[in-house]
Amino acid sequence: MKVAEPKLEDAIECALLAGGPDSCAGYGVIHGLRTTYGDAPGGYLRRSPSDYDRQLSLDTHVALEFVYASQPTTWEAFAKQHGSVAKERFLSRLASEVGKRGSQGGQAGRR
Repeated sequence: MKVAEPKLEDAIECALLAGGPDSCAGYGVIHGLRTTYGDAPGGYLRRSPSDYDRQLSLDTHVALEFVYASQPTTWEAFAKQHGSVAKERFLSRLASEVGKRGSQGGQAGRR
């Protein structure tokens, strides 16, 4: 049996969005994905291609929300130090580091 790729993509997206504000009708929460991040139980929200900053190769909103949620004290200190350019400096540095190291938490190049 052959599965149409768009239907498979839809099924994966619905499974990841299950239980959150962007959930698809007929999908429940998948066991093992029930962590919370923002307003989404699985940590996934539907995003548009226009949310992606092509120059930085990042969804800047998601990147910043992750830092705010996971490192609020560090972010406050960074924002205080860099003032009105804090977001731009952080995102530029993040994009640079991902470009150098990859996005696997420093694991790029390790065997």
